[in-house]
Amino acid sequence: VNIGVSNGRKSLNNKLLIANGSRLFSTATVQVGLNNNDNKHSDSSGNLVEITGGKLGPSVWDLGAKDLYIGSVNGWNSASKNNKFVLLPGSVVKNVGDIKIGNNEGDFKNNALVLAGGMIRAKNLWVKELNCIDVRLSDSGISPILIENNVTFDFDTYVFPQASPAAKPGRYPLLGWKGKATNLDKLKLAKTVDKNIWKLEVIADKNQIFLNYKTK
Repeated sequence: VNIGVSNGRKSLNNKLLIANGSRLFSTATVQVGLNNNDNKHSDSSGNLVEITGGKLGPSVWDLGAKDLYIGSVNGWNSASKNNKFVLLPGSVVKNVGDIKIGNNEGDFKNNALVLAGGMIRAKNLWVKELNCIDVRLSDSGISPILIENNVTFDFDTYVFPQASPAAKPGRYPLLGWKGKATNLDKLKLAKTVDKNIWKLEVIADKNQIFLNYKTK
C-alpha cells in the first residue's frame, strides 16, 4: 500500500481516509510518501493517511506483521517530507512489523506518526534524523505507541505536541517498549514548543516515555 509515489516527478498531498468502522487487512509494506528516484525534481511530500472510527464502530487496520514507513526515500537527491500517518479517535492499527519514520537519504524531514486518540502496536520503532512523533491532545487524551521489541532515535528527533481547548492538563503515556532503547537522549521536544506548558519525561529503566501538559 503506497500513498504518494514519486519516481522522478512530484507526488504531493495524496490522502487515504479510513473511517466509520472500516476493516482493512494488508499483506505487504505500507509506505506514506515513497520517493524512489535520484532526481532533484522527485518529490513525494505532504501525503496523508487518516484513520478514525464512527457510528459503526472503530476502524481497524491489520498490517499482517509487515512494516510501516512514513517518509521513505531511496534517492539521495530527492525529497519526502511532511508525510503523516494520523491515528484519530476510534482507530486501531495492529500487527505492525517495524515502524520507520524518515530515512537517511535525501530531504526527508518532518515526517510524523500522529497520536490523536487512536492506538498502534508494532514490533520495532525507528525515528530517523529530523523526523518526529506528533501529538494532538484533546478531551479524549492519547493512547501510547506500544512496541514489543526495540526503539531507536537518531539525532534531532523530536516530539511535537499540540492541545485543543478541551484538552485536560495531566501526565500522558506516549511510548512504551519491552526491548532495548537506543539514543533516548536524542529525542527532544520540538524547538518551537512552549516548555512552560509541555515536558517530555523519559523513564529509561521502566521503558516508558510520558508527555506532561499544563495550562498557563
